[in-house]
Amino acid sequence: MVKKLIYLAGPLFTSPERIHNILLDSAMTRLGYVTILPQRDCNKFYKDGKLNLIETCKNCLKSVEKSDTVVANIDGADADSGTCVEIGAALAWNKPVICVRTDFRTDMTGEQGINGMLKLSKQVIYKPALYTTTEEAGIFFAELCSAIDFAINQL
Repeated sequence: MVKKLIYLAGPLFTSPERIHNILLDSAMTRLGYVTILPQRDCNKFYKDGKLNLIETCKNCLKSVEKSDTVVANIDGADADSGTCVEIGAALAWNKPVICVRTDFRTDMTGEQGINGMLKLSKQVIYKPALYTTTEEAGIFFAELCSAIDFAINQL
């Protein structure tokens, strides 16, 4: 069975955000998915110490459009604004969106931490990130990606 092309949306400007994205990408790749990881794929727009932000953004939206599914990290006090644009574009193009939330401050019974608009996604996966070692982190990301894989296969 051919796995779908997955666009991994999420914040990517700090070291912890980039590490999260790399670990998610690695675990999804191990499951056989082909991934689009913006922080990797947009490096070509970083030259001479400067980022061509407009070309980066255009490339991200083109990648969302060509993907089969968008998996979006919606962690934080409010979901990253760029990620929200990518989610909106995916929904406008009738692409399935699976939101992932690992922020343990979340109350899944209410609005805390999840904007109501994000509930238009096919599914929101909530898995609190409570690991404290690199070994536990590896297990966490394997379990998280297993849940994402299950959600994708239910589409």
